[in-house]
Amino acid sequence: MPNIYFFHGPDTYRALKTLNEWKRVFEKKYGPGSVRELPASPEPYHLSELSGGVSLFNRVTLNVIQNPFGSAEAEPALDIDDFLQYGQGETSAANHFLLWQRGSLDKRLNAVKSVLALAKSGKIKIYEYNFLSAEEALPFIASEFKKYVLKIKHDAGQKLSQYTATPDGQLDTWAAANAVSVLAGFAAGANEIKIEDVDAVIAPGNPEDAFL
Repeated sequence: MPNIYFFHGPDTYRALKTLNEWKRVFEKKYGPGSVRELPASPEPYHLSELSGGVSLFNRVTLNVIQNPFGSAEAEPALDIDDFLQYGQGETSAANHFLLWQRGSLDKRLNAVKSVLALAKSGKIKIYEYNFLSAEEALPFIASEFKKYVLKIKHDAGQKLSQYTATPDGQLDTWAAANAVSVLAGFAAGANEIKIEDVDAVIAPGNPEDAFL
């Protein structure tokens, strides 16, 4: 089993949601302090060095590193050559790494191609979070309302998914989750969200949707 997990993709809401769930489950299993979130550093981290950093109190550790390939605002958080070399060898059973790249990987880059090759060989596990399609939007919206012990009528869910869609018709999950939170507050005491509720409190992300 690989112990390096790589999250990436444009749907950062679902990626972050899964990341937080993994941290919660890991800490429940291995105890307080078993999850280590590495802060931004002026120098890139080396997985080969971090793999030897298990403490006497936490022999199994989940190390979380954001933006290993860098971003518009920051340099790469990892030494990519060291990462590739580490991933190709025998990895430590005690140290697990969860790498989260906010946004999509540029698959034209040689380093990214090497990472994908590692995944194909089973050395690492990659999870890609793309925006949800129109068909996938309604189950996601229903699951978000379930947190508030609420249901949403089918036509209301359709309209909410339209109001919170990206320009190409996929679901903006951040916008949808925020809209669900607003509607849950608006409908306090109710059991179900109706299309009238959506029209009353949610502004269309695309002005053209106002005339649907």
